[in-house]
Amino acid sequence: MLKILIGLDAEFMAYYHDSPVYPLLDRREHKLYNVGCDEFGHCIEVRPKESDTAEGLVLNTVKVMAELPAHLRYEHGNVHVMDKKTFIKLLRARGTAKEIPGCKNIHDQDILDDCKMDIEARKAGNRIVFCGMHVHVSAMDVRTQEVTIKGNTEHVEIETPIDLPVQSLVLLFDEFLFKPLSSDKDFNIGRYRAPGFYERKTSNHFEYRSLGSSAFGPKRLMVIFEIIKEIIINLDYYVLWNMGPLEIRGTQWRRSDKLAELVTQLSRTKPSTRDLRQLWVPWA
Repeated sequence: MLKILIGLDAEFMAYYHDSPVYPLLDRREHKLYNVGCDEFGHCIEVRPKESDTAEGLVLNTVKVMAELPAHLRYEHGNVHVMDKKTFIKLLRARGTAKEIPGCKNIHDQDILDDCKMDIEARKAGNRIVFCGMHVHVSAMDVRTQEVTIKGNTEHVEIETPIDLPVQSLVLLFDEFLFKPLSSDKDFNIGRYRAPGFYERKTSNHFEYRSLGSSAFGPKRLMVIFEIIKEIIINLDYYVLWNMGPLEIRGTQWRRSDKLAELVTQLSRTKPSTRDLRQLWVPWA
């Protein structure tokens, strides 16, 4: 049996009244000691536990969102503009030990390249930073095996990691996840918010990094989970398992009726304008 685990880390901005709160600079003032932040320190980051069901992942996300401080407002934004002085303060607070981002792009785009918005922001004396929803995917083969211990026979599940064709999956995610959401504001602007970015964790686990923060909502997450699951369990149908990215770039991918319906659902969703904590945890 194929077991697919999907998790995420979601990044989004926090505000106190109308002023942005940067976790790296404002941790003490706003008591953000147990709240995660991204590597640059400008936005909140939550990491719900992965699940093999869409419902399980949503419930895990509710749990971590409920733990956020209630006095702040949380908004998604694929890009955040800050003044140059604040940008430099964040750089200094972060220190020089942080490694240069190493995630890759299958379309030969360098993650450190400036995009058009970078250039425009610098002309105005500002800097831009990004928020995203990175999706973690892993897969295992689960088999039941009889084990005899001291004369007693038991059935145990043995999980074996499955090597994933990561670059092929990234291309498919670009087609069936990124494109349906690309009408969101600042969703496809180059650099971090562009198709094709990923980071391999292990042979059976990778992170798709192209999606923006605006993808982070209960309805969207449910559909994204089901699209990923549908692609992986039918991978030979959409693209040969061992086919490389150069071979499949020109391939006309056939969609199953279920995948076509899911992609249509995703394209019809809209990013939420509500406070993200209230969106995910309306009773908190």
